[in-house]
Amino acid sequence: MVELFCEGTGMKIRVECYSGYKANERPVRFYLGEKQLEVRELLDRWYGEDHDYFKLLADDGNTYLFKHHRLKDHWELVLYSAPNLPLQIKDDVTDPNQA
Repeated sequence: MVELFCEGTGMKIRVECYSGYKANERPVRFYLGEKQLEVRELLDRWYGEDHDYFKLLADDGNTYLFKHHRLKDHWELVLYSAPNLPLQIKDDVTDPNQA
């Protein structure tokens, strides 16, 4: 289990992993501040020279992309996608003609 803070946000992020044949094999749950999220599905994972990426579907219905720096044993939240964002908010964000 690893704890980290998102740079510039002060939000505490904690990642808990399953460790099978290797340490931090895959995340099983994580915390955003005090909110606990369970990993519903591991959508994708890929490996770089110094880090691994995990694309996760959480139990809140949102998608998260985490980067794990193996040498530093450090986790970073890279991407957050909320497909269930209310339509009005989506329209305001994606329509450049609305001001």
